[in-house]
Amino acid sequence: LPGTVYNYGTIIATGSLASAVGVQGGGSLINGGGGATGALIEGGRYGAYFGSFPATVTNFATIQATGAANGDMGVSLLNGPATLSNLGAAAYISGYLGVVIGNGTLANSGTIASTQGAGGYAVSFVTYGHLIVDPGAVFIGTVAAGATQSSTGLGTNSSTIELSGNVASTINSVGTSFSNFGTVLVDAGAKWTMAGPTSINDTAATGALIIGAGADLDIAGALSTGDAFALNGGTLEFAGTVAAASSFNLSGGNADLLLLDSVTGTSFN
Repeated sequence: LPGTVYNYGTIIATGSLASAVGVQGGGSLINGGGGATGALIEGGRYGAYFGSFPATVTNFATIQATGAANGDMGVSLLNGPATLSNLGAAAYISGYLGVVIGNGTLANSGTIASTQGAGGYAVSFVTYGHLIVDPGAVFIGTVAAGATQSSTGLGTNSSTIELSGNVASTINSVGTSFSNFGTVLVDAGAKWTMAGPTSINDTAATGALIIGAGADLDIAGALSTGDAFALNGGTLEFAGTVAAASSFNLSGGNADLLLLDSVTGTSFN
């Protein structure tokens, strides 16, 4: 049966196979609500585990798995659809695999980490994922969506990254550190820089990157794949090489602005 867990204190489960919070059905978990940012959920195998769907986890404090095996997960929502919100500077989730979601939505303004560091997986969407990145979000390790998502009926690389907020922020290496995402949405009024090599895996080429009204996106590194860009009243700026076969739809009227900082014979292909 679905269950609900509220934690404002400390839940620790010892042992290599232990789950601090284990709910076999769907349900919800709220950790550290009401300002209790010192709340702790800690298990050996799982910090928090939901065995069925739908499941909702809202974290303001710490959830972690201390085990060092490949299957040890900070939060496991394997049988999605599921929703995970990791909210605030104090919000912290970690494990050998930080978060695993079958399919669903993850919003992060805190830290999600693999204990393996940059070589591990901070987040793994097994099939489809909608990743909302707020200003201040930290991911230690790769964030990966399933490369094949036929079970959703949405097609390959149908997962989405949504860049939110109104504070100037940076996201690094979309295409490598953030892999198998076919669409990037920049919310209205948001201001983001994409640093490092950029590649958006939009195999349908129907709108890899969509920029909302008043939004500002600066692609500072080389764009290595030809993608479709839709400007809906926002600004798109390129500082590096633009791949061949890219396309630009300026449908937002006079508010659209495309800036090409460095155009040479080879940089705009």
